[in-house]
Amino acid sequence: MGAVTPHLSTPMTVVDSVGPQFTFFLTTKALADFTDFLTESFRTESGFERLKDFVRESNDAGVPHVSDMAAFGVYARSRSLEDLGAAERDDVIFCENIGSPQGLVMSTLGKKVTTRQGRRYFTTQDGRHVLAGGVHLQGGNKDLWPYFVDTSVKRTLAQHSPRDYADARRKARQKAFRIGLLKTSARVRTLLTRGSTKNR
Repeated sequence: MGAVTPHLSTPMTVVDSVGPQFTFFLTTKALADFTDFLTESFRTESGFERLKDFVRESNDAGVPHVSDMAAFGVYARSRSLEDLGAAERDDVIFCENIGSPQGLVMSTLGKKVTTRQGRRYFTTQDGRHVLAGGVHLQGGNKDLWPYFVDTSVKRTLAQHSPRDYADARRKARQKAFRIGLLKTSARVRTLLTRGSTKNR
């Protein structure tokens, strides 16, 4: 938290406009205001209607029904909260979902992450290297964690729970292999489609 605080300009943050993946509260008042909003949203008819309206208007597959995500969306939309996932940031960027571009360069397993002098960076579409605050491994992508955590974490787990670490590495390799196959097949389909279109 101490490393993030200097980069923040509002008492509460979101990721990619309305996402809760990396939310920081700088004051107890900011936390209390948000929890009061949650209570009001889920306990009152008018508050719940606002959440339903947000889900309907956003038409987002990631927010298919009323949930905490919808509540974050409503809250963030009506307030000026710092967006830690904005690609135009030049200090630090947090990832809302490793599998979505978010204005950043992608690699085979998701957002491209490079290491320089022990620090990890995302790369923006215009070639800037911006400090990676964290990645969100959503859903099945959680199996990929061995590819993204610090070496010290892997070393500690391997030392204290070698069987669990070996199992995690196996799952990560299987997941990476499946992702590679899917991306390769998608490229092949695209090439075949282009070829058949040209031959018509």
